[in-house]
Amino acid sequence: MFDQNVPNRPLFSILGIPVTVTFWHIAVLGMMLFDRFRVDFKLGLGMMLLVSLSVLAHEMGHALVSRHFGLDPYVILLGFGGVTYHQPAKKPRDDFLIVAAGPTVNFLLFFLFRYLAQPTDSLRDQLFAWGSVANLFWAVYNLLPIVPLDGGQITRIALRKWLKTPLTGDRWAFRIGLGLGGMLAVLFLVKGMMFAAVILGMAALQNYNALRSLEAQPLAKAEAVHPQVRQLIEQARQFYLQQRYDDAIRLSHQARAEAYVSNDEIRQIWHLLSLSSARVLAWEDALRYAERVPDSPDLAKIQAICLLNIADAGRARRFLAMPAALLLPTETIEQLQALARTNA
Repeated sequence: MFDQNVPNRPLFSILGIPVTVTFWHIAVLGMMLFDRFRVDFKLGLGMMLLVSLSVLAHEMGHALVSRHFGLDPYVILLGFGGVTYHQPAKKPRDDFLIVAAGPTVNFLLFFLFRYLAQPTDSLRDQLFAWGSVANLFWAVYNLLPIVPLDGGQITRIALRKWLKTPLTGDRWAFRIGLGLGGMLAVLFLVKGMMFAAVILGMAALQNYNALRSLEAQPLAKAEAVHPQVRQLIEQARQFYLQQRYDDAIRLSHQARAEAYVSNDEIRQIWHLLSLSSARVLAWEDALRYAERVPDSPDLAKIQAICLLNIADAGRARRFLAMPAALLLPTETIEQLQALARTNA
């Protein structure tokens, strides 16, 4: 797992990365392996140390990659697992690499311990066999798409990118975590696996609380009150495709007047307004709307068409000096240059 908060004073450091081991980490592992301790104290102690080291290796995977990106990591082992704290990553790609590093380390340790383990009853080979199982379990468990597990964080990153807005991506990530965590908790409870049921039940509860907290944010409330923005944009787009340009303009203005309009939605509105206005030969309006999205190749063409129809040499010269002009075909640029030379 990983997080972005700042914890307390470290106990020691590994490769310059501060590490703290809490009492609860030792206590929970001891309770998990209580039966092993009663049968064979050395084996139980070795298994507890292997689990703890596997968790630490997992978190160090997160920490080393986050340090590579200059994010000042800090590792803390608590309860059943651990957390790597770090500053916010600058790019979703960086976040993905940081998250993926943890399970990757455990998969590598699984193959290493499996290679080292021999089919004997010696303490060494029993521990290597246990280490391979523990690391495989820890990698697979952490890849479940349940926040705050690594799989949940990867799901969250992917949904944010796919759905275009962090708010919607987080909402669906928490919903998936709540649903899957709850179902697995019930399944393990029925199977009599109380420890797994409690862990996954707590994860489901964490996702439920995160979802409630998210919906309480002002941005989420505003979006919930005004869901019709996307519907209006889609209707306007359909009117444009049906060549009902006046209706497309009307609905686009209606969408723009809503209380909550995201950046992506306002870009779509400017596109529709500019294209529809150009279709009804409202060149000044089309030009004004197209100028709102200077990085769009399609609207750069609309600006050029509008300027050629308006035949304003001064505005053509100013437009040719802007980066948007670089998005145009050579033939269009030459036409604008010819216009700009008039009355120069």
